Amino acid sequence: MTRKTFKFTLIAVLLVFSMVILGCPDGNGNTDPALNGTWASVGGGGRMYLHNGSFTMSYNDNGTFKDTMRGTYTTSGNTMTSTVTLVHRNNLMDESGELPPGFNASTEWFNYSQYVSYYRDIYKSVLDLQLSNNIITQAQYNESLAEFDTESSASRTSTYAISGDTLTVTTTNGPDNTPVIEIYTRVN
Repeated sequence: MTRKTFKFTLIAVLLVFSMVILGCPDGNGNTDPALNGTWASVGGGGRMYLHNGSFTMSYNDNGTFKDTMRGTYTTSGNTMTSTVTLVHRNNLMDESGELPPGFNASTEWFNYSQYVSYYRDIYKSVLDLQLSNNIITQAQYNESLAEFDTESSASRTSTYAISGDTLTVTTTNGPDNTPVIEIYTRVN
């Protein structure tokens, strides 16, 4: 369970990371070519591969970068909108390498909505248990579930700035609209 929690947390961070970095329409359907390339998270183990409106996110697992998600992005000025479309099986496997029920073992990439639905069901079960044991109120239950749904949205809009080989992405996140700033350096 700890590994699944860690993976979900990692995916949530990478999701914010990817959605903070990826773009929004520029009026003619183009993306900013300055974003193309490989970007490494400063202070983190993640990498983002951007190329003409497509992205792949990965994380460092003992020196090996493993894919986590894929999607699309668009840009307009310094604004980006990204949409996660696929989640890699690495994010769903337990310690023994098994996939949860309902996920085809021969599939490498899963639809993002299937992935979110699986984790939402688990999260809802935990909340149901907390509510039935009077650990949380109905209002806290509703708020937590609504926050999960907002945070797990496939699309995000962010602002970005490139200075030399440094990419800074800012997204407003969460119920209190706290800005999240991610900094990346160009790898190639």
